[in-house]
Amino acid sequence: MWWMIAGLGLVASVVLFFKLGDFRSFGTHEAYAVVPAREMISSGNWVVPRSAGLPRLRKPPLSYWVVASSSTLFGEMNEWTVRVPAAVSALLLAIVIGVWAGRWYGRTAGLGAALVQLTSAWVIIYARKAEVDMLLCLLTTSAMFLIAEGRSDESRGRAFLRWSGIFALVSLSWMAKFHFGPAMVMIPCVLYFVLQKRFRSLLHLANPVGLLMAAAAVLIWPYLVLQQMPEAWDIWKQETVRRAVGRLNRPP
Repeated sequence: MWWMIAGLGLVASVVLFFKLGDFRSFGTHEAYAVVPAREMISSGNWVVPRSAGLPRLRKPPLSYWVVASSSTLFGEMNEWTVRVPAAVSALLLAIVIGVWAGRWYGRTAGLGAALVQLTSAWVIIYARKAEVDMLLCLLTTSAMFLIAEGRSDESRGRAFLRWSGIFALVSLSWMAKFHFGPAMVMIPCVLYFVLQKRFRSLLHLANPVGLLMAAAAVLIWPYLVLQQMPEAWDIWKQETVRRAVGRLNRPP
């Protein structure tokens, strides 16, 4: 079994990290994350993301914070330092999938699931880009894993801690891509509980600590932005709400 784990680690190191920094220059969507992160570092303002000096508020700041933090940690901003968070997220995602499959179907199935996850086309592409998608997938999948781990005989204290962790992950997913992460977790979760007639499980959605974290994720960053840029609300309406309904009448 240990040689299988070692082989899995070798596959991960090649797929995720081999020539991570120099296999190509930045793509367009990578630049959307890298430039605001660079301006955050240079200006010291980590509240309002800016690209070429203009506010970039179409997406929340987690992607920029992660890229800027990685570059600060490693002492410079280059292709490797801004892509490594996505690669690490893909590695952690494979571990979550492997553990999940291992608990339900056995150790061999867990290793196989982790291998499939590591070598899927989506991972090979997005784990090597300075974009938020791989981190978002890690957050939502981890939240779904914690939901699936719930047991009918679970103690109240353990259930409270587990749902607090679920809400923490969902709140971070909001900071990654607004409503997409919470919707991908909570909608199937609620539907599953309803279809299984596990109505008592729906009470976990009222976890007070979790609701506080969700409120903080939704409200604090916009409040701080509005303190610096009162016109931010008009920008959000133009670039997110109107864009979602096909009414974006000007370039972002």
